[in-house]
Amino acid sequence: PNRAERNKKMISYRMMIHPTHQKIYLERSPELALLELQAVSNRLETALLEPAADKLAGCPALAFSCETGLSREELKTLGRLSCFYALFRREGELYAPVEAPEFRQFPDSYSELLKYNGKTNERFTRLLINLAWAACALPLPQTLLDPLCGKGTTLFEAAIAGFNGAGIEQ
Repeated sequence: PNRAERNKKMISYRMMIHPTHQKIYLERSPELALLELQAVSNRLETALLEPAADKLAGCPALAFSCETGLSREELKTLGRLSCFYALFRREGELYAPVEAPEFRQFPDSYSELLKYNGKTNERFTRLLINLAWAACALPLPQTLLDPLCGKGTTLFEAAIAGFNGAGIEQ
């Protein structure tokens, strides 16, 4: 089939970038979100075709397509992304919301409870955890060791994501 016929069969998605992700990284958030999506896509069985930074209703988003719909586990993997806010699937000329299954073992608010000078940003920590997870071939749960855990932002984020967290602090 030619490209136009193949594109008709493709399923198109738009993933809105979380507003707090945009605050942290300012103008670089679409680029970082795209890099995170590309890194974690190796965890998906379905190939994401032509992922790119885009907009949806004027808001920063990521665009990608695939030949088949995304499975429940793949949707859960996308929901884990630090940049994930909402996912939409193209249906005709409109985009319909797609609910990503819950992946959290604990509420997001756990890592946001403690506020202190020098605290690591939760979204940035989640980004780093996702990049490390994408780089290894092991399934969850895995143990995440934080050798300088401070008050535990990384350990909280690890627990939220389903990792076994271990930390050391002087």
